Amino acid sequence: MDPQKTDHTSGKGWALAGFLTGVTVSILANIARMYVPPEHAPANWRPHPGAVATAAWWPIALLISIEVISRVQWPDGFIWRAIRYGGLTTVAAIAAIISYRHMSGLLSAYGESGLGAKIGPLAVDGLMVVSSGALLAIADNVRRAARAVEAVELARPPMVDASPADPAPTSETDTRRAAARELAALDAEAVADVPAMAPEPPSAPVPEGGAAIGALGPEIDPTALLQALGELEADGGPSGPKLAAALGRRGVEVTERDARRVLAVLRPSKATTNGDGAEPEPPTVEPEPPTV
Repeated sequence: MDPQKTDHTSGKGWALAGFLTGVTVSILANIARMYVPPEHAPANWRPHPGAVATAAWWPIALLISIEVISRVQWPDGFIWRAIRYGGLTTVAAIAAIISYRHMSGLLSAYGESGLGAKIGPLAVDGLMVVSSGALLAIADNVRRAARAVEAVELARPPMVDASPADPAPTSETDTRRAAARELAALDAEAVADVPAMAPEPPSAPVPEGGAAIGALGPEIDPTALLQALGELEADGGPSGPKLAAALGRRGVEVTERDARRVLAVLRPSKATTNGDGAEPEPPTVEPEPPTV
């Protein structure tokens, strides 16, 4: 095939015109031969209708045989080749010979003699056969071009879209979760930047009953009370009068009764007597005045 011809259907119109012309002329020539009267025919002679129909059949049989042989995708095998080239070729040859004789006799009856009457019918049926082959060639060119384009498309690498994909829509819940994760990350960074604090030394142990000092009222100074108790422990042990005097020396004025109550709360096992050997009065809690 000429590489300069890019139109794979080029000449299809001419091939189709030649095919139709050859078929039409062949059928009409075969029918016209039946209307040529034989020698010594009577004046009222007419061709037999069966002879006319049979005359039209031979070019049609030739056409069908050629199309079946060329267009059908025959499978491989001896039997199929025998049917294609043996049977159908024989049918086409018989139809071509009879059609040739009809057209040759027609030319002779019309006054054509010699070589013209012998080769003239070949131009009619030959045009039909050649044009049919041209139509087959055009159809094959179209199929080959389609397969070539398909092969090129398969060999071409797939195109990748360079444009960024549209972000997937996020719900309000997803947005809140993302914000919470960002805040948590910022808090973790802030905690990591804070220098480690040295542990505070443990506080001095509170003397026995020290937790109850604050419950005796704001007028009792815990520091002064602890100093007074320490002084009295070294001086023979505390008592109500001694504790009141020791607190007085430290600026805390309490009565002996309140001093005995403090000793009863702090050390009930040791505050069994007052300084005079008498049983101490049980501690009483005076009700606080109502607040307005």
